[in-house]
Amino acid sequence: MANQNLPDPVTFSDRACRGVDQDFFFPSDAEQKRMVRRFCGGCPRLAECADWAISEVLAGRLAESFVAGVQMPQLYGKTPRQKRRENAAAELAEVAEAARGARMEGAA
Repeated sequence: MANQNLPDPVTFSDRACRGVDQDFFFPSDAEQKRMVRRFCGGCPRLAECADWAISEVLAGRLAESFVAGVQMPQLYGKTPRQKRRENAAAELAEVAEAARGARMEGAA
């Protein structure tokens, strides 16, 4: 589980989403979802955003939007709510790890 003392990504001035209308992160169709994933995938703060979101989604404070290119769980559904949160947290952890790996490769 991520450190709960991580800064909220909104504090980073170099984040890709700075100044972006927040409605963008609540896409309604498959093409818009792909656009959000690509957009977040190019963010220089992707790893930090994903790390921060892990504890937030597990606590139930994130739902029905995209964070770090990962769709947060719906509030209601057939799968138990905690399982949906855990699945989103696992996906966020993978995104953070991949983003850190890409950053390391770029630094070499």
